[in-house]
Amino acid sequence: MVDRVYIAGLPKLGKSLEKLKRDNYDCDSKTDWTALRIEPLPKHLDTLERLLSSEKFSLAVVPSQ
Repeated sequence: MVDRVYIAGLPKLGKSLEKLKRDNYDCDSKTDWTALRIEPLPKHLDTLERLLSSEKFSLAVVPSQ
């Protein structure tokens, strides 16, 4: 079972990624690190949130048999 604290922390992680994206935008580099390393992360976060909310990873209590 996935820890509820972990799941609850995902929105905060998303906000942190957006801040990192904004802060890194003005980085003086020939390589676009924002596009290469930062932009894919929110997409992965969305996928993770969908997966964790699926029935397979449900936080519902299963009665013991």
